[in-house]
Amino acid sequence: PFIGEDLTACLEDAGCKVVGPIARQQKALEALKNAKFDFATLDVELEDGLSFPVARELQRQDIDFVFVTGRPDLVGERGFKGSEVLAKPFQPRDVSRIVNEYVSAA
Repeated sequence: PFIGEDLTACLEDAGCKVVGPIARQQKALEALKNAKFDFATLDVELEDGLSFPVARELQRQDIDFVFVTGRPDLVGERGFKGSEVLAKPFQPRDVSRIVNEYVSAA
């Protein structure tokens, strides 16, 4: 929960409107049905499993995302090799850099 709060604060400081944190797969998938997202950050390990079904849905909807995780090894193992990974612990400047990269590319 603390990392989610830190990430939320970093994203808000970077000018993002934050929906979440959302700690469960089903809630995240429901949010993708009910709201428009320009960008997402995903922790690999959620309360009820891994976030890869959510990542696949983001890809299907062509929504850019970044994995935020202490387990970057899982990202490549699950077919997301080459995906952007922000390793925990992260610094606010790391979040700002990623947001700026994705916002300027949009």
